[in-house]
Amino acid sequence: MTPDDRAELRDLVPAYALGALDPDDEARMTAAVAADPSLAAEVAAYREMAGLFGGEAAPPVPVPAGLRARVLATTPGSGERPLRLAAPAAPQRATPAPTWWVALAAAVLLAVGLAWQVRALRVEREALADRLAVRERELNSILEPGVELVRLAATEQGAHRDAGIQLFVDHEKRRAIVHAFRLPPVPAGKAYQLWFIEEGQAPIPSVTFNTEASGHGLVQEVSVPAGKVFVLAAITVEPAGGSTAPTLPIQLAGAFRKS
Repeated sequence: MTPDDRAELRDLVPAYALGALDPDDEARMTAAVAADPSLAAEVAAYREMAGLFGGEAAPPVPVPAGLRARVLATTPGSGERPLRLAAPAAPQRATPAPTWWVALAAAVLLAVGLAWQVRALRVEREALADRLAVRERELNSILEPGVELVRLAATEQGAHRDAGIQLFVDHEKRRAIVHAFRLPPVPAGKAYQLWFIEEGQAPIPSVTFNTEASGHGLVQEVSVPAGKVFVLAAITVEPAGGSTAPTLPIQLAGAFRKS
């Protein structure tokens, strides 16, 4: 199906949901909806909205026999005498023709669909602004004076040879940012854990995290223990809740600069 065909089918969705298509378009849309779940979802949404206008779509109205002749009879210059209608015995409330109802409901549904699209764009724009704000805060954090970049690479025993981690450590504010890349996510029930290591001392446990399917991971506002001089940072795979001592082997490790 070409993009033009798909666009044309989407234009027919409101009328299809209301049962207002001719038989050929009705058959074409029925086949397309059966083959395209996203199109079927749109039809379902429009039908749900149609419920606000009285439920089921109006059935097609057959043209009464002799209608053309009566219309011509009321047209000036037709050579025929205008048709006279008897006055009703009592005032009656006019009932709009179902075809007008269909047109009105379709127009309202189109307007509602447009409003949904505008709202979705607004939400997407706000989400993008939030992501940009996070990135800006991250960039400002790593550019502050006193921030050290510790590069963690896969160890010989590590399972992910191409993986890497950038650990931005602010020694003055005692906080860090973990930026992982090409590091595949661990299965459910497991997590990566960061360790700070002093020379001759037991590793100090830090945050646990996982990565996205792309291998990317970002953890901000990581607390760095005060009053310590670290020589190494390391990553291991632990239970999801973290461990008090690292489970070997160490997956990634990197050295701090010497003081």
